Amino acid sequence: MPPAPEASALTNAVPLWVLPSPTLPIFTVVVTVPGGSQLDPVGKEGTAALAMEAMRHGAGALSGPAFAAEVERRGLSIEGGVGADGSYLSLSGPSDQLAPGLDLLADLVLRPQLKGGEVKKARELLVAGLQQDLAEPAYVASRTANALYWGAAHPYGRPTDGSTAGLKKASAGDVKRWHKAAWQSGGATITAAGDVSTATLLPLLNARLGTWAARDSALAIRWEH
Repeated sequence: MPPAPEASALTNAVPLWVLPSPTLPIFTVVVTVPGGSQLDPVGKEGTAALAMEAMRHGAGALSGPAFAAEVERRGLSIEGGVGADGSYLSLSGPSDQLAPGLDLLADLVLRPQLKGGEVKKARELLVAGLQQDLAEPAYVASRTANALYWGAAHPYGRPTDGSTAGLKKASAGDVKRWHKAAWQSGGATITAAGDVSTATLLPLLNARLGTWAARDSALAIRWEH
């Protein structure tokens, strides 16, 4: 049987599950929220994917290049992803960089800059990657199968990485609205594993994300067209 994680919660009631494994001096912390690509505005499919990419192009007081340099300087890795039902940010690195790594993670969650120029760069990256993927028969078959099974208008039938046309239509304002709707503490969870304990991690998270607020349910947001 796998070991049971230590369960606790931040002061704002966000659940925290920690699975200590101090074999190696490394850790991973994952923040998950329920807002995913189902919040993409109709005709702007890919807004969620664009927002998740743009979030890492500058946060807090750091520009995109400065943020990336700080992550690299500290030997950290920050990844993100989006599905139909949710999105996540993942922080990994050496255990002696836990506190500064959480500073960067909190900036992404609470204070992404989402500037127009950086959103444009993120859009160009995603469009180029999508065009490459669309040249792969297996990828096209998967997208087509989901659309046929669920229906093209169903959240599960729309591709989580969007469409070329949708990405090009999604504006910086759309990205900011998606982030506001999706990245709130209501429904969020935090999981951690590696060389980390609840006793160490919980106060660090409370100091950075303890005041992270919940708003109206992300699924209740209605986009203006």
